[in-house]
Amino acid sequence: MQYCRSAWSCLRSVTLYAAMILLVSGCASSGGQKLVIDTREVPAVVYLPKEIKAMLEDMGYEVIPESDAKRWARKFNDYKMQFKARDAENIRVDVDFRLLDKQTGIHLYNTDEKTPGAATIQRYDELKKRVEWEFGADSVK
Repeated sequence: MQYCRSAWSCLRSVTLYAAMILLVSGCASSGGQKLVIDTREVPAVVYLPKEIKAMLEDMGYEVIPESDAKRWARKFNDYKMQFKARDAENIRVDVDFRLLDKQTGIHLYNTDEKTPGAATIQRYDELKKRVEWEFGADSVK
């Protein structure tokens, strides 16, 4: 192998890569609920991060300017945004824009809960309805 000169260096590289992947997806590992938007068939999507940001701000969320998720994503040529509810700082929304397959993941969760409570589920239902209205129910999984 050209990049791995020894078994130790290969193992170290694989371990480092796996650790970075876990850190990038760390926010999504807490309890919560996830949506996926397939934007390949959605007409009139101009710049999805701007559209998602406007939608979430309209729903009462504010962007966390320089979150850890965003910093890690830049290293992997991906794009992530993180939001928090204006009325409840423990309610978060992570948005993962996968540029290659044109799918966007939205993960709503409460940082104080291991499994979603009634209030978190209600917020998720509101978010899901809005996302389906914005992008079409057929594009949301």
